[in-house]
Amino acid sequence: MKNKFVDTHCHALWDFDDGVKSMDESLALLRCAQITGIVTLFVTPHINGIYNPTQEEIKSKTQELIDLKNQNSIPIEVKYACEFRVSDESMQEIIDKKYVCYQDTDYLLVEFVRRIIDLRLIEDALYELKILGVKPIIAHPERYFDSERQAIDYCKKWLSWGAFFQINRTSLLGFHGERIDKISWRLVSEGLAHIVASDAHQGEGRRECRLDDVHGAIERRFTTSIADDLCIHNPKALSLNEELKQISVKKPWWHKK
Repeated sequence: MKNKFVDTHCHALWDFDDGVKSMDESLALLRCAQITGIVTLFVTPHINGIYNPTQEEIKSKTQELIDLKNQNSIPIEVKYACEFRVSDESMQEIIDKKYVCYQDTDYLLVEFVRRIIDLRLIEDALYELKILGVKPIIAHPERYFDSERQAIDYCKKWLSWGAFFQINRTSLLGFHGERIDKISWRLVSEGLAHIVASDAHQGEGRRECRLDDVHGAIERRFTTSIADDLCIHNPKALSLNEELKQISVKKPWWHKK
């Protein structure tokens, strides 16, 4: 099963956003993904912020990446999507459908910034997306909060509004400090994680495109089944536009009262 990873969050389009910067780096990213067991890769360039590519530009650039991997005989399926930022200006973009769902699905990767989590804006955005038939996947929720308790309270509320959650590989591996490390693992243990993805921005380095290492970390802390659900089964279900499994985790002893 460890050769069937689906990565649902990756910035692999060269010179397109804050991800990889050259064609050679994109090629290195693809090779790392393939060697470490990823079979399907969704590219998710930023929309609605510093970077504002059109749907056509994203699809065109994704085809360039597909051509690159084909020319180099890399057996990975590459699909397009985006990472849509919810901000003060985003409601009109949602109404105008200026976002790109995961290819051939109703799922959309969305991100926030910490300063807006207390605002009605998030509720309005999630409601509007639901009306449009879009299923939001909230990217790296572990980044937005000051404490585990705050993260749990907000994510439970967003879950009740129809959102799903994607945790970053690097967060679970402790690359972003103690606060994010603790929050990310707590969200998994509370059943407030549906998918783990790389959020890769580099061809090589800490933010490279791989899931085998984090799959192993989840397996060691919890079970193989939970690791497979987060890194293989739910990402695959997303790619097929199927319902995501709600993952129930037996609480580790250090979280028991």
